Amino acid sequence: MASPGSQRGFATRLRQGTYTLLPDENLAAFMRPGLYQWRPPSGLSGVWLTACSGGGGAGSGRSDAVSTSKGGAGAGSGSGSSSLYIPFYGRSDLFAVWSITVGAGGVGGVAVTANATSGNTGGQGGATTIDLPSPAAMLATGTYRIAPGVGNGGLGGTATTAAGGNVGQGQIGGQAGGNGTTNGGPGVAPGTLTSLGCCGGGSGGGVSVGNSPQAGGNGGVWSNTSTSALVTGPTGGVAASGNGQDAFNGPWNFGTGASGGGGSITTTPAGTGGNGIFGSGGGGGGAGLSVTGSSGAGGNGGNGFVLIEYFW
Repeated sequence: MASPGSQRGFATRLRQGTYTLLPDENLAAFMRPGLYQWRPPSGLSGVWLTACSGGGGAGSGRSDAVSTSKGGAGAGSGSGSSSLYIPFYGRSDLFAVWSITVGAGGVGGVAVTANATSGNTGGQGGATTIDLPSPAAMLATGTYRIAPGVGNGGLGGTATTAAGGNVGQGQIGGQAGGNGTTNGGPGVAPGTLTSLGCCGGGSGGGVSVGNSPQAGGNGGVWSNTSTSALVTGPTGGVAASGNGQDAFNGPWNFGTGASGGGGSITTTPAGTGGNGIFGSGGGGGGAGLSVTGSSGAGGNGGNGFVLIEYFW
């Protein structure tokens, strides 16, 4: 029986997502951050386990006076992931209680308003871990803990540029977040991820010395070349304060990255970055006018998840 806080036969179609699953007794899904205990039901021949840690939060944009270069923030990276089959034949030790921790997404950097102030860095995602019952229950890889790497936060916007979060490591690596804009340029999209992993976000739009606000970068694109599945990331926030969009869900709960917010040269705050989903990175905040306005906050990284599919 699934433990409290877990759900069987549960899947959600979010925004433009395509992941669907009919309610049944063949899936244990842990979709919210927290600590769980799960005992495999008797009679299983094995399980297919898919897991991601929390995605990285994005940085906030830079705040400065008119006629100065203001950079949009770096985006959060996607977390690493694990996807593997675990056979139960002859392994009675695997039917004891497993401990599962689902990591939360990293928090986006808070917007800034002071003059000549660089943005705040986004937070690192929380770790998702799956501990088998005991060291005696080691897998063929010689480990009894499955732990995909966390997503890393993007740096806050500066007068020049800001790096996106580094790739989350794991059995399958995630995607780096888009780098912050160079010298007040437009936001940067991280491109296309072709592995079964978690996408990075797009960076925030900057403002040039000539007081030209720029759009935020698009979110990372998720693609599976073996099945031709493709989920395009959301479009970045438009120049002049457009907010970035939240990430889109995709097959097997792997989604796109969120998009970055647009820059602003008015008293209207710069665009905020969109939030990641299921291990993907948040979008970077746009650069903004100081004192009378503000930069855009960074988007939060997506929470991690664990899916356990039953084979009888």
